[in-house]
Amino acid sequence: MTPLDLINTRSVLEAFGKDTVDTMRNILILNGKDVSGELIRSLSYQITYDETDIDIEFSMVDYGQFVDKGRKPGKQPPISSISKWLAIKGIPQRFAFPIARKIGLKGIAPTPFFDSTISSKTRELINALEIAYSKDLTTWITNNLPK
Repeated sequence: MTPLDLINTRSVLEAFGKDTVDTMRNILILNGKDVSGELIRSLSYQITYDETDIDIEFSMVDYGQFVDKGRKPGKQPPISSISKWLAIKGIPQRFAFPIARKIGLKGIAPTPFFDSTISSKTRELINALEIAYSKDLTTWITNNLPK
């Protein structure tokens, strides 16, 4: 079977990718966690095929991991990142260092949106893929095996 034979399977993966990214974006918006819009715009998915596998991969900007999982105390974030956030919020730049220092000391609480969204939708995806692949396989067998 080729990717062209997997019409139903591809459709399920496309719907899963779109729905998952939409859910992630909504979580970020509801929690006020993307001031610049960069993180929301960066959320995407890609479906790839090779001879034996179909895969869906989600991606985002690097700092999204700190929003998703939080940041433990210990290391300050770059002042440049804090300065960018302050400019968007209209907060004076003199607060950049104290905010960075506080993040370094206390960390940042997580806002689970990435891994948790994918995990919560996995069972549903598996069930839908079983049905879709079964349909694709039945169609392929019907069209390709001698009668």
